[in-house]
Amino acid sequence: MNTTIKQLVRAAASNTRCLKKVGMESLCVLSQKTNCMVESNRSVQANAGFPNLYQSAATNLAPGQIGTVDFDPFTLVEGDLKTMFKEIHDELDLELLHDSELGEMSKYYFDGAGKAVRPVIAMCVGHALNHHMGTGYENVKNQRKVAIISEMIHTASLVHDDILDHAETRRGKLSVNTKWSLQKSTMCGDYILAVGSKILAQIGNQEVVRILSQVL
Repeated sequence: MNTTIKQLVRAAASNTRCLKKVGMESLCVLSQKTNCMVESNRSVQANAGFPNLYQSAATNLAPGQIGTVDFDPFTLVEGDLKTMFKEIHDELDLELLHDSELGEMSKYYFDGAGKAVRPVIAMCVGHALNHHMGTGYENVKNQRKVAIISEMIHTASLVHDDILDHAETRRGKLSVNTKWSLQKSTMCGDYILAVGSKILAQIGNQEVVRILSQVL
């Protein structure tokens, strides 16, 4: 899992050209308690829909003073998460000509009940780099695609794991393989991976494609 998360961070960062300039030490959004040096004269322009990470700290710390900033990364990207699962549903429906059992199965685990750790990491890394360097709309859109792809790969692996483990429940409800047959459940996991791979190809960034292909 640690390797997957490291690759995810690299993929999210690859959508900007500022990784070498900023350095990973600046990505303080990845931990819940972070010591961040805050300059009082910093000009802050938060991305739309993303909280200002420095504003509260800057009003309480003297220039050059180091303090502890407490925040919940899930709260920071709450607005992004609210629409993410709807977008995943839309992507899964887009490849089907009509409503089908496969469509219902593929969306079954995308119910918002999961922790969504991987997309939160991707979104936080993307927002952090955007905050420091600024990026265009296309990069922001691709960062969101990385978040969506990470959740789709993870969910497809859950479907296949439940089949192999003969799991009966998942997140408080019947597992896919219990509600449907093993054969249909296997196709469901494969379909989610296929749609995620299509979205990955649409990003058009060779570095991102290479990194996330290693996860696949």
